Amino acid sequence: MKWIFNALRCQMLLRANGLDFKYREVLKMIWAFDFASESSPGGVGGPIAGFAMLRARQVPSTVISSLVLLILLLDMVAITCLLSWALTESTLVTTGNFYGAMTKALMALIAVLVALECMFRFRHRIIRALRNRLHTPSRLGPWFRATAKALLRTGRALEKTRGQPPSRLAMIFLASLGYWACRLSALYFVILALGFNTAWADALFIQFVAGISGMLLGLPGGYVGADIAITTLLIPALEIKTIAAALLLWRLLTFHLTLAVGGLAFALEMFKMSRDEAVQAHIPHPDSKPAGARPLRGPHGVDTAD
Repeated sequence: MKWIFNALRCQMLLRANGLDFKYREVLKMIWAFDFASESSPGGVGGPIAGFAMLRARQVPSTVISSLVLLILLLDMVAITCLLSWALTESTLVTTGNFYGAMTKALMALIAVLVALECMFRFRHRIIRALRNRLHTPSRLGPWFRATAKALLRTGRALEKTRGQPPSRLAMIFLASLGYWACRLSALYFVILALGFNTAWADALFIQFVAGISGMLLGLPGGYVGADIAITTLLIPALEIKTIAAALLLWRLLTFHLTLAVGGLAFALEMFKMSRDEAVQAHIPHPDSKPAGARPLRGPHGVDTAD
């Protein structure tokens, strides 16, 4: 389910920038992206593979940068909403104080919205300063000029996406929320499948901490760090045998299934990219001459070719 929501929001973001991709094509890129992210240390292979696949489809680099920034902002807001809801549920279960739980959730959401508003206002100041700096006659290095122009183009792409109708923006946010809800609820459904009952909020917090631990350790797929975090946090509630079975099923669902499905999509994408490069390499330039061709000579031995 997480792949469905992720592909849906990426397709809507691409269409917001005037790029019409089919849903099946976006889903294949999502599979390949997840494979590259899970199979590389710290997940650094995912952004590299995503950039390469989009550039192979003639997507401008500024649009890719704006998509990355928007996805990061959407992920931050969606994770905050889910954590606020989980905090509300755990507070209701432990204390039964509905108003206190809702107050904590609303405070967290207001803090995120204020941070986003400050970020956008600060971004406008940065863009204005860069534009004034470019128009000022001074000795600027080529690297600074290229970076400033790229940031300005990225800002225009962000404004183009923000100018979409509110209904489309709401659908993009709901798709992001559904993606993270499915991704952070995997451990909860695994424990339920083993016949044990647990709170959804507790399982979400445990998987969130496990994801951070895996990222900090930097091994592919978050190995060792995520396993230690889940085992440590589940010991007070479950037995060791149950925890081992839950870890095995959770790994099969979140890691090995991604490698199996995403590996095939990644191999197909790499084959397609290499085939397109080979075809482009064999297409002769309009001004180039065939290999081994001799210039035309006139009756007196003078070359008639340019």
